Amino acid sequence: MLAVLVTAGVVPAAMLTGIPRPPLIVLLPQLVLGIVAVGAATRHRRWVRLTPLAAAALTMPVTVAAQLRLNFYGDYYLPAATALPAAGATLLIGVTLVALGLAARHDYRGVWALLILLTPIGMLALNPLGAMLEDTGPGRPQVPMWSSMAAVAILVAVVGSALLVLALAARGRRSAGGRSLPAEAVHCPTCGAPSNST
Repeated sequence: MLAVLVTAGVVPAAMLTGIPRPPLIVLLPQLVLGIVAVGAATRHRRWVRLTPLAAAALTMPVTVAAQLRLNFYGDYYLPAATALPAAGATLLIGVTLVALGLAARHDYRGVWALLILLTPIGMLALNPLGAMLEDTGPGRPQVPMWSSMAAVAILVAVVGSALLVLALAARGRRSAGGRSLPAEAVHCPTCGAPSNST
């Protein structure tokens, strides 16, 4: 929760102090993924909770090497515009494969994970989606306008939330339809004795 608050506070803090901040295409996916993580269950084994720290430690040398090779200090918009959609595509492929594998065993937890992660995945792909919105000719703009990316972010949030709400409503309706029949329906209409047939 603290990480989500700090991420959300970067924008007003930058406005007050005048210090440069990361672009919104970097902050928004982190914020949405953080909200998803806050909603997840917190009672996991210690090794599960430490996995993100281990992943961060393992990727730190690659990050430092990439920074030195690309020589970007302060302006990382273009590397982020490439890396974030790649991360979104990787997340989408991974969660889809897990969902399909679990669904083959009639376990639909992976489908729910996919529905929950669709909004963060869309936020990771704001740059290419915004560029598609501005497609007016053979060459798409490398850096879409702020208004295009804001429109795409709103669209992704609305569509992702609507799909999740519809899935929850369908599950609730299916659960209501699967309830046991009323007591009078499982009794013999002639003698009133309980009947095993439903």
